[in-house]
Amino acid sequence: MATANLTRCENKYGRRKQCSSEAGGDGHWCKRPGWSEADRLGSTLYVATEAVLITIVGIPPPYHWENDSALSNATQGHRLFENEVMGNHSQGHLHFDGNLTSIASEWLLVGASSYKVSAASSVYFGGVLIGVITFGQLSDQFGRKPVYVTGLALDITFAVLNALSPSFQLFLLTRFVVGVMNGGMSLVAFVLLNEYIGATYWSIAGSLSNLFFAVGIAQFAVIGYLIRSWRLLALLVNVQGACVFLLSLCIPESPRWLYTQGRLTEAKDVLLFLGRWNCKKFTSFSLTPRQKEISQSANVLTIYRHGALRQRTLVMMYAWFVCSLVYYGLTLSVGDLGGNIYLNLALSGLAEIPAYPLCMYVMNHKRCGRRKALAGFLAFGGLSCLIILFLPEKKGSGLFFMLNRQVLSLVGKLSISASFNIVYIYTSELYPTSIRFVAF
Repeated sequence: MATANLTRCENKYGRRKQCSSEAGGDGHWCKRPGWSEADRLGSTLYVATEAVLITIVGIPPPYHWENDSALSNATQGHRLFENEVMGNHSQGHLHFDGNLTSIASEWLLVGASSYKVSAASSVYFGGVLIGVITFGQLSDQFGRKPVYVTGLALDITFAVLNALSPSFQLFLLTRFVVGVMNGGMSLVAFVLLNEYIGATYWSIAGSLSNLFFAVGIAQFAVIGYLIRSWRLLALLVNVQGACVFLLSLCIPESPRWLYTQGRLTEAKDVLLFLGRWNCKKFTSFSLTPRQKEISQSANVLTIYRHGALRQRTLVMMYAWFVCSLVYYGLTLSVGDLGGNIYLNLALSGLAEIPAYPLCMYVMNHKRCGRRKALAGFLAFGGLSCLIILFLPEKKGSGLFFMLNRQVLSLVGKLSISASFNIVYIYTSELYPTSIRFVAF
């Protein structure tokens, strides 16, 4: 009977040393846990639609005043509506044109109240911040699968309530809870997938998962174009979430987490199950218990207690901040680029797709690696966004005709998407299993 560690050993500073392992030292038994990959890709599509939901449901339809139809939002509408909202109703009744409905048309969030649409987006991402902090600790304590499945179920539930909200205040509240669940659940799903497979396949699995986020954005643009009612649209995207939830019930717990908790029998059973699923031949083996001192005391202070972890954490925190700010800034501002917002949103998602095979090639190249690739994509994306500031307001000819705001925005989106993908993968590789979620 072979005795082996579950994966490559990790010392308390996160540096890895090679260990012989017939039980899947590089995860070769769990190379392709197909249903878990499908579950992760499905959840990524769902997360993407919720993240960019406000770009469609917050669109202000064209409007005019019934007493003076010539008074449109292109001329004096914003100024007059500011007075109307404050209680001066002498100009008549506000009327929205066409069959498009949104939260702006339902709760009159135009003119002086248009900031509330952006506020709804901010509330959502405030929830995401809370979710990624709390779900990490919960998953370390209670396990990856229970926290992920519970978060997904609550995410769907509150997303449905969000679509049925009778008031804007309740819409904000449910939107916040959706952000908490969406942010926390998606991060647990990402780590759970990585812990199913060997470290060799982390970059491939992570890139494929993020690619489907881009597909989810483009998919939502198409659905939003076809469905003109914001409530029906918000309800329909949850059908996809419900399918993912049913699939999630079939996935096992993370064998790496079980191993760090000393639950060796359960970890072995999961490995055997994954091995059978992948039609792998295996010999009888047992798992060697590891030292528990790190997993028992792991907390936020752990990553700052040691110099190597502290340096990594500070640098990666700033990288995460920059990637999140630029990525979602470019994604959620597609309505400010001019032209058709549905087309802009779809192109914003499709522009990301080439980024993932490109960054996989670059970061796995022997001359680049993760660090140089991340620095290069960040620099290129930042340069693209900076050039937009110096473009003339009016459309020019020649070079300025080619380098317009839309093109540079898409180039910046491609670069920052590659950077974001590398940050996800790089962070998961820099920390040992016992504190990986604390780091995230």
